[in-house]
Amino acid sequence: MSIGRYVQQTEGYKSFIPYPFPGENFSELSAEILQKSHTATLLIGKLDGITRLLPDIDFFLRMYIRKDATSSSQIEGTRATMIDAIEAESKTSQNIPDDVDDILHYIDAIHY
Repeated sequence: MSIGRYVQQTEGYKSFIPYPFPGENFSELSAEILQKSHTATLLIGKLDGITRLLPDIDFFLRMYIRKDATSSSQIEGTRATMIDAIEAESKTSQNIPDDVDDILHYIDAIHY
């Protein structure tokens, strides 16, 4: 079963475009897949409910992006921390590791 297609972009890369869900062959999905879909829907609803309790969702998202950027960069060998990235962005410290740029570029890419 095909779930999408690749489309050549003008910038030179290909992007994956999924077909609408559920597709035409919805009845062909197994009971296990349908159960996982129902579970995912419930968890998305739960997440949506929890976000309504956050006092400042924008702050939460900014910190989450920094955490994700730090974790992803550290997988690639970056030794800078999330605190280093925050200090570099706010210019509150002069003692910033050289590889903090990896995290900052990752954050810029996410925003792009």
